Amino acid sequence: FENYVTKTVITKLDLTNGKELPGATLEVYEVNVDSNGDPVLGNGEEVLTKVDSWVSKAEGGHLIKGLVLGRTYILREVKPAKGYVTAEDIVFVCNGTNKVVMLDDVTKLEISKMQLQKMTIANLICEHIAQNKQVILFTCQDRERKYL
Repeated sequence: FENYVTKTVITKLDLTNGKELPGATLEVYEVNVDSNGDPVLGNGEEVLTKVDSWVSKAEGGHLIKGLVLGRTYILREVKPAKGYVTAEDIVFVCNGTNKVVMLDDVTKLEISKMQLQKMTIANLICEHIAQNKQVILFTCQDRERKYL
């Protein structure tokens, strides 16, 4: 029998291109369980203990050493990288050499025409300046929606 330190690597990736995504604030929580292995509830919610917190980097992922083998953990995105939406929590059980990947999708902008003070807008010409300074011009016709 040999003791070893568990190693969990957490990587934050862009959903569209698969590249590592810097600038997201992430946290890992241990889910507290009772002697039967059921989550301990406080005020109707699971009781969590924060294990680690960091901001994702452009390369290499994030290494957490010493998670308890067989315990349940939650990876939570507290603040997404600029221009991205917050990802869903990921629940995982420490197996000693976990590799956990969280994917982030870009923010999507939906634009549609609306009535204002009972007046219908005949045509709507919009200009959107993207993060890369690219200017996007488009026109919304009646009942048409645009997604950027």
